[in-house]
Formats: sequence, structure tokens, C-alpha cells
Amino acid sequence: MRTDVKQFLSAGLSLLRGVTGDDAYEKYVAHYERTKPPHPCLSAEAFFKAQLEQKWNCVSGCC
Repeated sequence: MRTDVKQFLSAGLSLLRGVTGDDAYEKYVAHYERTKPPHPCLSAEAFFKAQLEQKWNCVSGCC
């Protein structure tokens, strides 16, 4: 039964990370590794900085 509880909690945590966007960088890296674009993969810091800039640039309504 402990395994079931651990699996349930793990799935719940995974769902929560997906809903809040906490796993965005991991998804970015996985996508990057699958597609191999010509530009280098961003660091975690650069990725989150770009995400914040994109989010706040759209506040003025000029997306």
C-alpha cells in the first residue's frame, strides 16, 4: 500500500508542477534534445529571464 501512496503523491506533485509551470525548463530541455535546433540550449537562468520578459512585454497589450 505504501507504493500506491508514493505513486499517488508523485503523480500529484507532477501534476502540480505542470499546472504551475515549475517544470517548464525541464520540458524546454527535453524538447531541445528531441529537435536539436541550430542555436545553443539556454541556461536555466536565461530561460526564466526570457520567460519573464515575454510575460511582462505582453502586459501593454501589444503581443
